[in-house]
Amino acid sequence: MASDIAHPLLHTLFSEHHRWLTARLLRHVQDRHDAEDLCAETFFQLLFHRTDLSAIEHPRGFLMRIGQRLVYRRYRERELERVCMEALAQGAPETAPSPEELALLVEAVAQLDAALYGLPAAARAAFFYSQVDGLGYDEIARRLDVTPRTVARYMKQALQCCLRNGLF
Repeated sequence: MASDIAHPLLHTLFSEHHRWLTARLLRHVQDRHDAEDLCAETFFQLLFHRTDLSAIEHPRGFLMRIGQRLVYRRYRERELERVCMEALAQGAPETAPSPEELALLVEAVAQLDAALYGLPAAARAAFFYSQVDGLGYDEIARRLDVTPRTVARYMKQALQCCLRNGLF
């Protein structure tokens, strides 16, 4: 990895486009620190995935695509955190998790969300109704307006996604 950091193409890409990318990302997040974090994470993605930098024909478009995916992921994570906080606020104060437990919970939900990302919305909903709300297949079927057999198929798809992503 150290040889990648010193790679002259990466250095050139960073020095020529870092400021531009930060400014572009700032349009999407409205917070300078978030834009800088996302820009840094964009360049980290190039290192982490060992991208062939010499094959990039349009560096700004390439960097912006990575940056936009990271912006979307950040919005999604914040929305999941908001939903978790709302759900926890409905519980009794004495059962509220500690800040560390809350961080672990939000991270676990984000991992589940990422694992289930490619599934149809109904399959994701069936999984969360079952695993979070504790509903049976018949009740889930009523809520989703499908048959219990379809719910079973959705659950199988969701569990396979979780297994592929190492969550179970």
